[in-house]
Amino acid sequence: MRYNDLSVSALTPTNESDERDASWIDAFGGVRFTSVADRWIFTGRADVGAGGSSFAWFANAGVSYGLSELTWLSAGYRALSVDFEDGSGRD
Repeated sequence: MRYNDLSVSALTPTNESDERDASWIDAFGGVRFTSVADRWIFTGRADVGAGGSSFAWFANAGVSYGLSELTWLSAGYRALSVDFEDGSGRD
């Protein structure tokens, strides 16, 4: 389960302000992996789901290199997409 809680505040060119809040829960399923080779660690995760949203997906990948026993250099990328729509027009 993934809980989403969003709050948006906007100021229009005519200085009108507007705020919207939304929260929902999506059920999801996915895969995760970790691979260790010498001083390298590779990780990844991907999932898809729906519920309060029409469709949502998440993916991340990372790599770490052990410089020493206590020091690691890591890099990664993460992406999340959520198709959620509530109301119409300004609602």
